[in-house]
Amino acid sequence: MRLLVESVDPGSLEPIRDITPIVDASADASISLDLDSDVCMSGSLGFIGNEAVVSPVIRVSLTDEDGLTTPVATGFARVSERMHFGTLGTGRIELEGLLAALRDTCAPYAYVVPGGTSAASVIRDVCAQAGRPTSIPDDFGAGSFTQCIIYEAGTPWLTVAQEAAARCDMRLVQDALGFITLAATGDAAGETSWMMAAGATDITSRIEKSQPEDASTTRVVATWSSADKALTASADAAQRGAHPRDAHLDVSDMETPSVSALQGLAQQELARLSSQEVEWKFETLYRPEQPGTRARITDLLDPGTLDGVITSIELSLLPVLTMSVVVRGEVS
Repeated sequence: MRLLVESVDPGSLEPIRDITPIVDASADASISLDLDSDVCMSGSLGFIGNEAVVSPVIRVSLTDEDGLTTPVATGFARVSERMHFGTLGTGRIELEGLLAALRDTCAPYAYVVPGGTSAASVIRDVCAQAGRPTSIPDDFGAGSFTQCIIYEAGTPWLTVAQEAAARCDMRLVQDALGFITLAATGDAAGETSWMMAAGATDITSRIEKSQPEDASTTRVVATWSSADKALTASADAAQRGAHPRDAHLDVSDMETPSVSALQGLAQQELARLSSQEVEWKFETLYRPEQPGTRARITDLLDPGTLDGVITSIELSLLPVLTMSVVVRGEVS
């Protein structure tokens, strides 16, 4: 497998030219995929040559001996640390996920979402406003706005799109080609597995295993209140244990409160807090995984299985493509 780096058209995301020859193979080159990042991806690689061939968007891919190309990531490109020697130069190409266009572009007017509008259509419209192409199936109809929602002028398009995705129980992401799309959450996100054992080629090394000092939250209480009314709902872990630990979530800024809505937010927050119980970080050879996927890691040396969610992946591009994976979850 060899690395392929291409400048692509910012609008169509079609390749324009191969710029692999200017990539500096002696410099650090990496891509970070992060579940907790609003724009999903960042990266950096060095170059030696004419920076004019670097378009505002570039794509990093892998090509095998048969010419089959597998895209790894696509992002906005910015040249930094440049030094010029005549028409040539050196520097770095800094990458940022294409969701940054939605983050940095705001509604110029009050944006009205009528009741009954599908969440997918809102995401398509918002992305069009920000000039970003989408890849959401035409028959994707799950999730809708049950009531009319008005977003004030100046609201980032990313906020609108993320809230629409949440109504489908999905996450707003970009795919490896750079198209804005949706990824499943929870059990629907799919599952991957690794085995950790002496001499195994799947995981090359365990780097770190960490556990939070504080006990896990076992109940989240969500509260909404106004001058004359208050609503409360809670979500409890399956087992409260001898030393229960509560967390409180104030959602008084919610425009259309209901007990069921509060209950859903409490459940989401409980899942988020509970997912911080144990964290493993390990290195392995590259394979196409994405943050948000459920992961099972079986350790044959120290019996136990980690069952959790991939929260981040750090790809080291040169000289051999490897990945550092962080999984957060529970050990059984």
